[in-house]
Order: sequence, then C-alpha cells, then structure tokens
Amino acid sequence: QFSFDLGLQNVIESIDSQTGDKQISSEAIPAKDKTRFVCPSSHGARNWMPTAFNPTSNILYIPFLESCMKVRPAKPGDLIVGDMGQKAHPKPNSDGNFGGLRAINLETRETLWTDRRRAIPTTGVLATAGGLAFMGSLDRTFAAYHADTGKALWRTRLNDVPGGGPISFMVKGKQYIAVTTGHAGARNIDQFMAPEILNPQAPQATILVFELRD
Repeated sequence: QFSFDLGLQNVIESIDSQTGDKQISSEAIPAKDKTRFVCPSSHGARNWMPTAFNPTSNILYIPFLESCMKVRPAKPGDLIVGDMGQKAHPKPNSDGNFGGLRAINLETRETLWTDRRRAIPTTGVLATAGGLAFMGSLDRTFAAYHADTGKALWRTRLNDVPGGGPISFMVKGKQYIAVTTGHAGARNIDQFMAPEILNPQAPQATILVFELRD
C-alpha cells in the first residue's frame, strides 16, 4: 500500500506507510478564539465525484477541487457547528484555476498529466477502452480528453451544469456517451470563487446522449 499527496490539502502532514496512521497538523485543528485556514474546504478535494481506472494502462483519473476554508469554534447563536466551509476561499498563491482532472500511473506513482481549469469538475470521470476520458464542469462544459496525454479533443456547452457519472453504451454497433444535467452538488462554490460563471437558477434536468464517431 502507498499514498501520495496531490498538493490539495494542509491537514495531514504524513501517513505511516505500514499502519496507515495519519499525523494531523496542529495548525488545522480548531482552537479557541482562533481561526484556522484549512485546505480543502468542506467541498472536499474530490468531493463525491468518482475517479476512473483503466486496468490495462493502470492509470487513475482523478477529478479535483482546489479550495480552502476558514474554520473557527462555534459561537452562541451559530446555526452551524463552526464556520465549516460555508464560504470557500482560493488556495494561497492561487492562479485562479480551482479544479481539473489529473492522470496518475499507479505503477510508477507519477502524474502523467494535469488539466487545471477555473471551472471545477461536477461529474465523475468516464474512461473508455478506446483511449478517451470524459468529465463535466461547473461552466456547463462536457469534455473528452485524450486519456494518455490529457489533450482536450472535444468539448460542448450543455443546457445546465452536468452531474452524476457519465456512462457509455452501445446500440447496433454504435457507441454512445450519456450524461445528466441539473443542480450539481458543488455548484454554489462559484458564488465565492468564480462569480462570473453564471448558470440557470432553476434546474434544467436533462439526459444528453452523444454518438462517438468511428
């Protein structure tokens, strides 16, 4: 077993390779009358979005978020327990890109490529046997990447924020990719970090299907 830091957090200082025990940074633990700056935010570095794994190439595709939060002990009258990530903050020295997709070779433990974008991912990743990786983002983009190089091969803008996990299926020898749209789980992060990303106020729940060319 092994672990590696993607550089998206400041909570765990180290992990014991034998036991899995984690050493937590003292600067990440809430303290009386002191606000801590913690990464990631409550949106998570990955949130719920599932990764994809290609068993042939041993490559893991990881959708990720780059956001932090301020944490403080609860005060009288608080409606929540602490100020736990109700407002997301960029990472220190952020370049304005808050999410993306990373491909890691699990044999060599090396990052093969990273595509960082301002719009955070809002779907899981779908990796196909044909060498493609699909993912949707907060700016309503649904994109196909070259699975080995990370080059964006195709993208389109949808009617609303894509969510869930894209799927692939075949009908009469033709391959299709389907994705749903509607209210994605982390879409409110744009209010604080990327306010220029505007999306419909009312959910536009839709299933969109795309045919892959030969």
